[in-house]
Amino acid sequence: DLIDQGHSTASIVVESLAAVAVFALASSGCYIVNDIADRAHDANHPRKKHRPIASGVVPVGVARLYAVALFAAAGILLAVLPLHDNWLWTSAIVVGYVINVLVYSALFKHRVILDVVSLSLGFVLRVLAGCAAVGAMPSFWLLNSTLFLAMFLAFGKRLGERRTLGAL
Repeated sequence: DLIDQGHSTASIVVESLAAVAVFALASSGCYIVNDIADRAHDANHPRKKHRPIASGVVPVGVARLYAVALFAAAGILLAVLPLHDNWLWTSAIVVGYVINVLVYSALFKHRVILDVVSLSLGFVLRVLAGCAAVGAMPSFWLLNSTLFLAMFLAFGKRLGERRTLGAL
């Protein structure tokens, strides 16, 4: 129990919120990078063609600048927020998450199983970062449940997309 280890409830809440903010910024940057990479394909998709980058409402240069700003904000937040001894682990996991998403955007999304594994790994990395931020050891049950629930949802989403696009 973290309270028994000398952590106050307030410090746990602050560290958790810090990790959430860092991941929100970093993952938002990742989503923009993915949308930039997919813009030509998304422009021909029945639903995705209305996205700001695919539709041309947001120019690619502006989107790139915004992604860089989001990554920079995540890095600055990591550097200044009170994550105590857990800063290095949290930072490493966030960097691993960003690398996973960038590799997904460049390669994995075109490979059937790697696509789902990469997406699912992203959710596991989020759980690990939250645990690292507060100094908690995640259980295998938590990690397995996260991984397999994420895989179930990702496979379900891919099946739904396949059925939707197959009906067109």
